[in-house]
Amino acid sequence: MINTNLCGKIKLFPLFMALCTSANAVILYSGDNSANQSAPDAARTAIYNAVARVTNATGTSSNGTAVHIRGKYILTANHVGGIAYFLLNGSIYQRDPSFTPVSFGSVDMKLIKLIKDPGLPEIELYTGTRDIRYWQGGWQYATGTLIGWGRGRDPSDPSGPTWNWGDDSTIAKRWGTNRIEDTESMNYSLGGTNYTYQGLQTKLGSNNGANEAAVSYYDSGSGLFIEDSGTWKLAGLATLVQAGGSSIFSFATNNSINYENYFVRIRSYASQIEAAIPDLSVYSEWLIDHSLYNSDAEDTADTDYDGVTQLLEFALGGDPNQAEQNLLPVEQITEISGNRYLEITFNRPQNISGITYSARTTPDLDSWPNNSNGVNPPIVSANGDGTESVTFRRTLALEDADEAYMRVDVSY
Repeated sequence: MINTNLCGKIKLFPLFMALCTSANAVILYSGDNSANQSAPDAARTAIYNAVARVTNATGTSSNGTAVHIRGKYILTANHVGGIAYFLLNGSIYQRDPSFTPVSFGSVDMKLIKLIKDPGLPEIELYTGTRDIRYWQGGWQYATGTLIGWGRGRDPSDPSGPTWNWGDDSTIAKRWGTNRIEDTESMNYSLGGTNYTYQGLQTKLGSNNGANEAAVSYYDSGSGLFIEDSGTWKLAGLATLVQAGGSSIFSFATNNSINYENYFVRIRSYASQIEAAIPDLSVYSEWLIDHSLYNSDAEDTADTDYDGVTQLLEFALGGDPNQAEQNLLPVEQITEISGNRYLEITFNRPQNISGITYSARTTPDLDSWPNNSNGVNPPIVSANGDGTESVTFRRTLALEDADEAYMRVDVSY
């Protein structure tokens, strides 16, 4: 049973959990299982590609659906289990088993980390107020695009608008549309876990065209997206369908069956989701993002054996899991007004925090000073790719020195 609060009244009704051992899909009012299996248009290509199948190492099984947010991070329903791999935009990505999924209190939602970044565009989270009906000379509604993996209708069904769910042979990634009706205060128990959160509600109406969509078996974790100022954003994450076994496209008034689908309302938890995704400008969170834990996360560790320690990898914009010796600073001699000067140059990421870069110079290798005396202020130029080039130059020309050496110190 589920307790929801709608228009100030408590309602009790049976529901079906689209959960763990199944992935979920979209059933269309048209009943056409072959329809809507590619992005509906160029504007929605990114959100279509961001929806993943929770699967096995070969991409042939289904345990749920998920939505890639950005980088290595992906959202799904908390009750979805068996999470080891994701089929995302045609490729298989493994979950990072060392990263404990982030849950959000009693919300049926969790954040998973992948080992490898799929390199897809970031999907923005919707934080506005027009994901539910609003008054503007009459009630206005947002129309969401629902994208999910899983079962379609039973091919033996002769006609609609009631579509029985098919078996695993009907599983595919599909999109559809549905009007978001209102919010729901969700409250239910599953597998010994009590869930309470702010949700969104859609109803299955038979008057909204062939693309009118319902979630079905295997649909927990699928995404409901709405357009906001020209950008499609994630507004809901599917968790529940009200009636199991079939999708009935009808605005029924029966108090026990309203043929509704339910979603986590992303707006209510967007700040928590953002806070759970590691900030790559912070060293400690950068370590987590690169799957560096325990001894591998020590400043002096070198997991890719390229001679560049973890702290230097962070400071110089390297990848600690891929050997890159060309990250290290380079010395050179430059001529100015007939005099030659020793310089040291390196690249660093822009907008990282907590790192101090300082240059040292000495006429011999036996004594290095603890300050930057003898070095001009750095020359900094942006590279246009999120990094900048930094050059330190000695103040004394080489003509006035028998020997000269430079180095860069990095501290955190």
